[in-house]
Amino acid sequence: MPWANVNGTSLHYEITGPEWGMPIVFIHPPLLTLEAFRYQKEQLGVHFRVITFDIRGHGGSASSKQSLSYQLISQDIIGLLDFLGIEEAFLCGYSTGGTVALEALLTHPQRLVGGLS
Repeated sequence: MPWANVNGTSLHYEITGPEWGMPIVFIHPPLLTLEAFRYQKEQLGVHFRVITFDIRGHGGSASSKQSLSYQLISQDIIGLLDFLGIEEAFLCGYSTGGTVALEALLTHPQRLVGGLS
Protein backbone atom coordinates (compact mmCIF):
# COMPACT_ATOMS: atom_id res chain seq x y z
CA MET A 1 0.00 0.00 0.00
CA PRO A 2 1.83 3.15 -1.10
CA TRP A 3 1.24 6.46 0.64
CA ALA A 4 2.01 10.02 -0.39
CA ASN A 5 2.68 12.83 2.07
CA VAL A 6 0.52 15.59 0.62
CA ASN A 7 -0.57 18.90 2.15
CA GLY A 8 0.14 17.78 5.71
CA THR A 9 -1.54 14.38 5.52
CA SER A 10 -0.82 10.87 4.28
CA LEU A 11 -2.87 9.71 1.28
CA HIS A 12 -3.16 6.06 0.30
CA TYR A 13 -3.01 5.60 -3.48
CA GLU A 14 -2.63 2.90 -6.12
CA ILE A 15 -1.40 3.07 -9.71
CA THR A 16 -2.29 0.57 -12.41
CA GLY A 17 -1.16 0.58 -16.03
CA PRO A 18 1.85 1.43 -18.14
CA GLU A 19 4.20 4.32 -17.36
CA TRP A 20 3.58 5.70 -20.86
CA GLY A 21 -0.21 5.72 -20.47
CA MET A 22 -2.14 8.96 -20.09
CA PRO A 23 -2.86 9.40 -16.36
CA ILE A 24 -6.50 9.26 -15.23
CA VAL A 25 -7.19 10.13 -11.59
CA PHE A 26 -10.39 8.61 -10.18
CA ILE A 27 -12.12 10.45 -7.32
CA HIS A 28 -14.54 8.62 -5.04
CA PRO A 29 -17.30 10.31 -3.01
CA PRO A 30 -17.31 10.47 0.79
CA LEU A 31 -18.02 7.14 2.55
CA LEU A 32 -16.42 5.07 -0.24
CA THR A 33 -12.78 4.20 -0.95
CA LEU A 34 -10.55 3.67 -3.96
CA GLU A 35 -11.99 0.14 -4.17
CA ALA A 36 -15.02 1.68 -5.89
CA PHE A 37 -12.89 1.79 -9.05
CA ARG A 38 -11.68 -1.83 -9.05
CA TYR A 39 -13.23 -2.67 -12.43
CA GLN A 40 -12.11 0.58 -14.05
CA LYS A 41 -8.54 -0.16 -12.96
CA GLU A 42 -8.68 -3.62 -14.51
CA GLN A 43 -10.14 -2.50 -17.84
CA LEU A 44 -8.54 0.91 -18.35
CA GLY A 45 -5.20 -0.09 -16.85
CA VAL A 46 -4.34 -1.83 -20.11
CA HIS A 47 -3.90 1.47 -21.98
CA PHE A 48 -3.98 4.22 -19.33
CA ARG A 49 -2.10 4.99 -16.14
CA VAL A 50 -4.99 4.69 -13.68
CA ILE A 51 -4.49 6.47 -10.36
CA THR A 52 -6.89 5.88 -7.49
CA PHE A 53 -6.59 7.32 -4.00
CA ASP A 54 -8.50 7.45 -0.74
CA ILE A 55 -9.59 10.95 0.18
CA ARG A 56 -8.67 12.13 3.69
CA GLY A 57 -10.19 10.06 6.47
CA HIS A 58 -11.22 7.25 4.12
CA GLY A 59 -9.73 3.81 3.47
CA GLY A 60 -5.99 3.83 4.06
CA SER A 61 -5.57 7.62 4.13
CA ALA A 62 -4.98 9.50 7.36
CA SER A 63 -7.71 11.62 8.87
CA SER A 64 -7.62 15.36 8.37
CA LYS A 65 -7.12 18.14 10.89
CA GLN A 66 -8.84 20.41 8.37
CA SER A 67 -12.51 20.25 7.44
CA LEU A 68 -13.03 18.14 4.34
CA SER A 69 -14.04 20.32 1.38
CA TYR A 70 -14.07 20.21 -2.40
CA GLN A 71 -11.24 22.74 -2.42
CA LEU A 72 -9.10 20.70 0.00
CA ILE A 73 -9.57 17.45 -1.95
CA SER A 74 -8.79 19.34 -5.17
CA GLN A 75 -5.54 20.61 -3.62
CA ASP A 76 -4.74 17.06 -2.51
CA ILE A 77 -5.16 15.81 -6.09
CA ILE A 78 -2.67 18.39 -7.37
CA GLY A 79 -0.34 17.53 -4.48
CA LEU A 80 -0.58 13.84 -5.35
CA LEU A 81 0.24 14.60 -8.99
CA ASP A 82 3.25 16.62 -7.80
CA PHE A 83 4.36 13.77 -5.52
CA LEU A 84 4.13 11.32 -8.44
CA GLY A 85 5.92 13.68 -10.86
CA ILE A 86 2.92 13.90 -13.19
CA GLU A 87 2.48 17.18 -15.08
CA GLU A 88 -1.05 16.68 -16.38
CA ALA A 89 -3.89 14.18 -16.12
CA PHE A 90 -7.56 13.51 -16.80
CA LEU A 91 -9.97 13.40 -13.86
CA CYS A 92 -12.92 11.08 -13.41
CA GLY A 93 -15.22 11.66 -10.47
CA TYR A 94 -17.99 9.37 -9.25
CA SER A 95 -21.01 11.04 -7.62
CA THR A 96 -19.70 13.82 -5.34
CA GLY A 97 -16.26 13.04 -6.75
CA GLY A 98 -17.53 14.67 -9.95
CA THR A 99 -17.99 17.95 -8.11
CA VAL A 100 -14.44 17.64 -6.77
CA ALA A 101 -13.23 17.05 -10.34
CA LEU A 102 -15.02 20.21 -11.49
CA GLU A 103 -13.45 22.22 -8.64
CA ALA A 104 -10.00 20.94 -9.61
CA LEU A 105 -10.56 21.66 -13.31
CA LEU A 106 -11.67 25.22 -12.55
CA THR A 107 -8.84 25.99 -10.13
CA HIS A 108 -5.96 24.13 -11.81
CA PRO A 109 -6.69 24.16 -15.57
CA GLN A 110 -2.98 24.18 -16.44
CA ARG A 111 -2.52 20.75 -14.83
CA LEU A 112 -5.64 18.96 -16.04
CA VAL A 113 -6.41 17.86 -19.59
CA GLY A 114 -10.11 17.23 -19.00
CA GLY A 115 -12.60 15.46 -16.83
CA LEU A 116 -15.75 13.43 -16.71
CA SER A 117 -18.26 12.46 -14.12
